[in-house]
Amino acid sequence: MIHSLWVGVTTVGAIGLFSGLARSTTLRGKIQCEKSWSSSIVHVVGLAVAIAAALSINNAYAAIAVGVLIAALCVSFVTDVRYGLIFDVVTIPCALFLGTFAWFEGTLVQALWGGATCAAIILLIFLMSTGRGIGLGDLKLAACIGLALGVRYGVIAVGLAFIAGGVHGTALLLTRCAKKGDALRFAPYLALGSGLAIVASWFAV
Repeated sequence: MIHSLWVGVTTVGAIGLFSGLARSTTLRGKIQCEKSWSSSIVHVVGLAVAIAAALSINNAYAAIAVGVLIAALCVSFVTDVRYGLIFDVVTIPCALFLGTFAWFEGTLVQALWGGATCAAIILLIFLMSTGRGIGLGDLKLAACIGLALGVRYGVIAVGLAFIAGGVHGTALLLTRCAKKGDALRFAPYLALGSGLAIVASWFAV
């Protein structure tokens, strides 16, 4: 119980910090920043997943790292849907925290492999699409996912994100809710893929 409480507090604090940084960035960029029930729902769902992860992960430090990742995913979900942007003020501090955390835990090599692998997957798509299919913000967010989840579950998260994005994008095209060439905001799919990967790790033997 104490385990999940600390993770819950960490996630709430990280969401507050990342939201504040993102809000200050939108204000400096003169982007209208609004609060909405949808963003609150995303944050509540993220908190619930973080607490569930805390109850299932034996290592308290690993659970806190996942909580921080979920906070970054929640904020990036909202900013990408609303503005089409994933802010460096969210992803870079998240990556630095996760890297530092892994260094203290003695798992820095595994974390770096995870971050590099997930970032490389996004970089490949970025180069193949000449930057039209996906952005560098997605790359940085994917690196955070790999740093927190490692190679195995990081790749699972990114793979599931592409599957979810492909299915949703195809559905939008078939229903004529979108046309070929329209931008697809990818942070929500990365958040979904990460959530599913975290759930999958609960059942790992």
